[in-house]
Amino acid sequence: MAPPLTVDEIQEQLEGVNLMLGRRNVLRGLSPSQLPSAAVSSGTPSPPVEERTGEEVGGEAEVRLDAGTESPFTYTRPPFDASSPSRSLTAYLDISANPLEPTSASWHSHTDLIFPMANEAGFQSSAPAFSAFKHGHSDLVLSVDYNLYGKRMVTGSSDHCIKVWEMKGDGTWSVLDAWKAHDAEVVDVKWNGPFTGNHIGSIGEDGMFKLWEEDVVEVPGSGKRFKLVYEQKSGTRSPYMSIDFKNVNTETYLALVTRDGLLTVSEPVDHDNVSGEWREIWRTQVCPPPPPAEEASFRVHFHHDKLPAFELVLAGLDRKALSLAVGAMDSVKIYRTDRERRFYLAAELKGHGSLVRDIAWANGASRGWDQLATAATDGRIRVFDVVTPATAYATRTGLVDHSATPAEVPSPPKTKAAARPARSGIGAGLASASGGDAHDTTVAGPSRVRQNATLVAELGQHAAAVWRLSFSANANTLVSTGDDGSVRFWQRATSGRWLEAAEVTASG
Repeated sequence: MAPPLTVDEIQEQLEGVNLMLGRRNVLRGLSPSQLPSAAVSSGTPSPPVEERTGEEVGGEAEVRLDAGTESPFTYTRPPFDASSPSRSLTAYLDISANPLEPTSASWHSHTDLIFPMANEAGFQSSAPAFSAFKHGHSDLVLSVDYNLYGKRMVTGSSDHCIKVWEMKGDGTWSVLDAWKAHDAEVVDVKWNGPFTGNHIGSIGEDGMFKLWEEDVVEVPGSGKRFKLVYEQKSGTRSPYMSIDFKNVNTETYLALVTRDGLLTVSEPVDHDNVSGEWREIWRTQVCPPPPPAEEASFRVHFHHDKLPAFELVLAGLDRKALSLAVGAMDSVKIYRTDRERRFYLAAELKGHGSLVRDIAWANGASRGWDQLATAATDGRIRVFDVVTPATAYATRTGLVDHSATPAEVPSPPKTKAAARPARSGIGAGLASASGGDAHDTTVAGPSRVRQNATLVAELGQHAAAVWRLSFSANANTLVSTGDDGSVRFWQRATSGRWLEAAEVTASG
């Protein structure tokens, strides 16, 4: 039994912890589960280092992780992290094989799925921090999504099939069920729930949206575990391109966008029965349809936080408002609902200059403003702060003269205001689909809060188009992957700057 620590030894350890926590970028090397004492247990902390740009970080100390005989990876992190091997970067990202070129032999023609796994022992453990396994699809995997708890995963493939996976106790994944879901490529899949049951939404190049519900009575691996409970065909000649679900307590909402830019939002006729009939509550053309010969890109992403940013609530936005970001070719539009559940255009993220492939919306209503990141075909990641003008919520809270109408929320025309009856809930949603000024997303109103979008970071370390990106739960880490075959981890420094913290690349 080890002798108890003396007062001097305890004080020495505390001083070591204080020295480490005083460094500006210490959080870049800590996982949420680590205690400060564990972080310095390997010895005296290294001296502080100055923050550097992403270009400088990219070439620093490399630690090689062998994730198996077929897929070795190179993990790059700043020197101060490499000097303390007990620290591990705990991350969890789904990576579809779709963004990677078939010519990259190290990705085995898209037959591997690669997942960073949490490793509490860090680099001192002999177990690999990253694992690769065969997904078993006979063609490219085009979409991957996790359920709420991260214990289940669904993959959609060009082979027209969907597979549902479960994580075992040892961290490995096994197939729960697989089935042919569409008559063409499955381009996007999303989990919904679990508050209303286990449902999976899928869209395919056959122009169909399909909703699948798990039947726990069926035997795993039978191909019948998930049953088709609802399907809907695209309302245009173009197939759906992106799908997302939003849950507000027990209410469920569905957003779909087609390849020609038609956006629709739907809800179940009975929110207690997601497997029943659905009805459309709103539709709009987010941009002019691109020519048939032109490459198109559309993406939908709901704001999944329970509440909007508090500045929006102070400005008059409904606490249960739906917020939806839509990637429309080279821009992103943010739509919200007012107190009558009518959609309006709240902000627009511009300045991409190339097609937007993906959108990530950071958690953090207490932050006061929204933060979104976009992935584009020019190889750049752009981070935007979407802020409510001070005049909008100052007027609401009585900090300025109520007799003056803020410029951001001009008064609506009197003729339209007089003719518009007050509605709420589902009735307002149905009215918004009928046309008139309810369909006009530019009409202002007292609960239609406008916001200003500012580009705060532009990260260009990817050597090719970026296809997917995602924020961590605490919004301090951003993970991206693209055509250059790399997965990059970005972390926000205490100064607010986004810096590249790590890179995982495939090597032959």
